[in-house]
Amino acid sequence: MVHQIESLGEQVILGTNGALVASKSQPGVWYVVRLGACQCKGFTYRGHCRHVEAIKAWHRAHQSAEEWYRDNVAALRGAV
Repeated sequence: MVHQIESLGEQVILGTNGALVASKSQPGVWYVVRLGACQCKGFTYRGHCRHVEAIKAWHRAHQSAEEWYRDNVAALRGAV
């Protein structure tokens, strides 16, 4: 399953084996982000980049939302 999202102002396509993040400096170029690493030059030189940060931010927000839903729905069901 593939989802197109925006995270930290980056256009992202999430897949089951990683993500594609659009380059802002080179229109039409997409970088593969997988396992906390990116194919862009910035990641190669510095070991971090905005593409990886966008994926991490989305995962943090998504995981937090899932946990909140699970915890609150379980609490509500127990109260009924």
